[in-house]
Amino acid sequence: MGKNEGKLDTIIGKSSKVKGTITVKGSIRIEGEQEGDVTCSDFLYCGKESIVKGNIKCGSAVIGGRVEGNIEARETVEIESGAHVKGDIQCKELIIHPKVFFEGHSKMIQQK
Repeated sequence: MGKNEGKLDTIIGKSSKVKGTITVKGSIRIEGEQEGDVTCSDFLYCGKESIVKGNIKCGSAVIGGRVEGNIEARETVEIESGAHVKGDIQCKELIIHPKVFFEGHSKMIQQK
């Protein structure tokens, strides 16, 4: 887990539905629905009931809900049990827990 996980700069609550591109300098937690691309410089967390329909670019990510789009992380992507990911993943480290739906390709970028 990343050093920036404890500090959240933006939160999209469970009852929120957002359309459009989101760009965050720092970390973001999504519990609601997001339709559009998400870019954050640090950590992204998608809760168990979250839905993201768009591409994600971040430092690291933990996915607990549904993502329909590509995920590109500089470090780690962790997909929690019960999550549903439909799209390609590019990262240094990929962690997939049991009972995950993943449809796509994964590409590991080189460690530096």
